[in-house]
Amino acid sequence: LEDYRGQRATLALDLASREDIAALEIVLPQDNGTIVRFGKYYLPRVTVDRPRNQHYQLWEKGGWLTVTEGSIIDFQVIHDDILALAESFEVAEIVFDPYQATMLIGMLQDAGFHCVEYQNIVRNMSEPMKELDARIKARTLLHCADPVMTWQMSNLVAKLDAKDNVFPRKDQPEKKLDNVVALIMGLGRVMAAERRP
Repeated sequence: LEDYRGQRATLALDLASREDIAALEIVLPQDNGTIVRFGKYYLPRVTVDRPRNQHYQLWEKGGWLTVTEGSIIDFQVIHDDILALAESFEVAEIVFDPYQATMLIGMLQDAGFHCVEYQNIVRNMSEPMKELDARIKARTLLHCADPVMTWQMSNLVAKLDAKDNVFPRKDQPEKKLDNVVALIMGLGRVMAAERRP
């Protein structure tokens, strides 16, 4: 991430509080047409320490997962991480799914960030999800191969509806997609910015 210091970034948030991962994606469009992404992942201690969640425990030990104390994710930690990112990057905007976001987004707006609501509905998600698929195939989405996002991407199920729309889905509740959803939201805003004159 330090290699991209000073660049313009779109941040995307898909929040959760207990079982799902609270997702923060850092989306960095490059002049050569590629997009670089990094993810931050948050879970509460009570969830991580359950015996069935050994993968979370390994990711915490590896430095991939931020664990906050208690049974609910501490959004103050996410807030502070975003403030730290703003010291290293030019944050164009923060894109967020409104679910559970009111308090944190209010804090971020008070801190001067431009925040844009992005509802997770088919109309908003289909085109950027297709863009994600195309970029993966074309190898124009760059990432650091972190194991959390690798796992989440392996959980992604895409089904076309009658109008050729796609929406991110999973086939089992324990399979998480939170950062994939945040990345799709971030790509959606990057695509919208590219279309603006």
